[in-house]
Amino acid sequence: MKTTFTLFSMVLALNFAFSQTVITNFETGETPLYSTLTGANTENQTEFNMNADNPGKSGINTTNKCLYILTNQVIPPSDNIEAGRPQWGENNFTIEFENPITIDDNNRYLHILHWKERTLHVWLVYGTDANGTEMEIGRGPCTEAGKWFDMVADVKAKMTSLKKIRVILDGNWGATATEETFYPPTKFYYDEIILSGDPNPRGATYLTQSNILDFEDNSETNSKVTFTKQNNLYINDIFYDNDDKTGINTSDKCCYFNRNSGSLVWWHGFLFDLINPIDMGTNQYLHIMMKKSASETQNVQVSLLNLSGVQSAALMNNPLTTEWVDYVFTVPVTHQYIKSIYLKYNAAGADTGCFADEFRIDNDPTPRTQLPPTSTKQNTLAEKYTIDLSGKQLRIQSNENTTLSIRIYTIDGCLVNDQQTSSLNMEFTSSGIYLLNIDGKTEKIIVK
Repeated sequence: MKTTFTLFSMVLALNFAFSQTVITNFETGETPLYSTLTGANTENQTEFNMNADNPGKSGINTTNKCLYILTNQVIPPSDNIEAGRPQWGENNFTIEFENPITIDDNNRYLHILHWKERTLHVWLVYGTDANGTEMEIGRGPCTEAGKWFDMVADVKAKMTSLKKIRVILDGNWGATATEETFYPPTKFYYDEIILSGDPNPRGATYLTQSNILDFEDNSETNSKVTFTKQNNLYINDIFYDNDDKTGINTSDKCCYFNRNSGSLVWWHGFLFDLINPIDMGTNQYLHIMMKKSASETQNVQVSLLNLSGVQSAALMNNPLTTEWVDYVFTVPVTHQYIKSIYLKYNAAGADTGCFADEFRIDNDPTPRTQLPPTSTKQNTLAEKYTIDLSGKQLRIQSNENTTLSIRIYTIDGCLVNDQQTSSLNMEFTSSGIYLLNIDGKTEKIIVK
């Protein structure tokens, strides 16, 4: 048996940059836009309350009342239910309007505030137009449990009228063990459902710095992204030691994917959900350094998700080499705001390692031939010295004020500098690849 309520809402012309159509805010006195709100069957939702107390009156939602749903996803496993996938498609709520709403630029974005007891996987929203055609209009992650966030779906990108909204509650997509197949009953809350011309999530801040991810500092990386491991059979490490500090990437850390065992599902790799979306601003290009441990003809795909969870077409569909290469992607105009970066590998060998590093946005379509000064600065040999390469200028400084044996060679072996010093400051006369030997340790550097 389903639970159905009649809602009354109002269209408001507010003194903001964008007008808003308030579908419902679950408070009292809502008039006059007629619609009904229907929950799922009681075997999927054991509690359904349209007048529940706000579980966390802070942040972007300090109202008193909201919609509360207690899911019941403890379904006995059977041959008809795939492991890790409860019947989440049947666990939803719908809002149906008496008359279809015409969608234009002033109301194209559907916003729904959401709070959940635990982070599971993604939220999904479907829309039905005046002709009865239903399609997905938005999806995205919940990056933090116990906190209100704004789900945003671009309705106009898919339809010009809206007759029904169907919100699917989370399901467990990643479990592999039988005991992990279904989550216990979970509390979900929704509030402040509106249509607006504003594409930005309410309360969102945006990441605008050029350096998006370099994986050098665990706390900094964790403050920027939530990483979703998509299959427990595979190996993922986003703080992996870079064991190939040659060519263009001499940084200490990178992220690593390995199929490990079993049959490969090619779209698995790295799905980075940004805690604060990227505002591309005037930037047009995304740079990502990538490589594989073995030469293969299998491709890698890179795509982006915008605020509505719409995935871009593959920005890349090429094999990777065994050396670090800076791949440059033109960001589509539809993805001015990016909330997820998705790398999908198709590694044929179970022991093939896939690597990615140094995610950056800028206006330069030219692939990087070296890291910027802030990234090339590194400490090696147990913090004994620091290397800083900026353009043709090389600086080496002993961190312990001890004498270093420094030799610099061209790539064909000609000696260009030989010193015993605690501090070296030299300028190269020519661009190219050089070999830097310090106290017997040799690495390549690229002078641009």
